[in-house]
Amino acid sequence: MEDRRWIWKNAGHTESVTVQQLYYKAKHRRINNQTPFWSERLNQWLPLNHLLHDISPDRERLAKMRESGIKYVKITGSGDDCGACRKLHHRIYSIDAVPELPPSNCECNPWCGCLIIAVPVERG
Repeated sequence: MEDRRWIWKNAGHTESVTVQQLYYKAKHRRINNQTPFWSERLNQWLPLNHLLHDISPDRERLAKMRESGIKYVKITGSGDDCGACRKLHHRIYSIDAVPELPPSNCECNPWCGCLIIAVPVERG
């Protein structure tokens, strides 16, 4: 079964679409990063730029990294990031001080592609 998301269409109407359809609609400018989608996980409407972080929440990944002993992480972008995301790109953070993704002023369209990755500890 395909993963489907509900997006806010207009004046109280919603539409169920696949992620592939979301890409198509964004490409043809029928939706943008502020188009609301329904988050089943959070039980609320969120801007579309939060979609990837809703599907695979960073906080769950961070908890698993922390459990495995990782101390530092780096934020990497998709290569087509907005200014807010570019400011985070390649920055290293303590695993306990990672900023929320997407950043509050994210303008990536249709969604934020930032990821948190582990930084290996150098052994000397």
